[in-house]
Amino acid sequence: MEEKTIEGGLIGNKYALTIAILLLTIALINSWYLSQTQIVQGADFSLTTVSGENYSLNSSRGKVVLINFMATSCPICRSEMPELRKVWDAYGGSVVMISISVDPFSDTDDILRSYARSFGANWIWARDVVGATADYRVSGTPTTVIVDQGGQVRYRYVGYTDATILLKDIEGLVNRN
Repeated sequence: MEEKTIEGGLIGNKYALTIAILLLTIALINSWYLSQTQIVQGADFSLTTVSGENYSLNSSRGKVVLINFMATSCPICRSEMPELRKVWDAYGGSVVMISISVDPFSDTDDILRSYARSFGANWIWARDVVGATADYRVSGTPTTVIVDQGGQVRYRYVGYTDATILLKDIEGLVNRN
């Protein structure tokens, strides 16, 4: 009795598996890319800042707004603060910056004021007691969102983001008008 081996089946399965993995990878990359570039209306929120003033996103229409969702207990947030400070130093009053604590029970107004002061961070600071974290689908800290002059979310970054990226994004928005 003669024994036959089917080599093509095994090789064909390897190619099919490789192609399937390649297609899945392309689909995941495409999904990620679309989530990064999707333009959606920024959800309005109104918060009381740590200085006792009221702030709402709609009050900043006509300006670029950088929203940084953070927590003082987050080590990555702490390491990102000098990057945000570079953005503030570059754009100051021409861009609205607000850092919002996603941990409003631990991050009291006093703790946030002290934290901001330690970094020379003179922009708006608030605690999320109204659900802005959920509205912006924040799943980790830091999360930085850049909203254009018309109130649309243009950029969204989860994790540490270098100032050069933020500055490039903001420059593109500021210079398009």
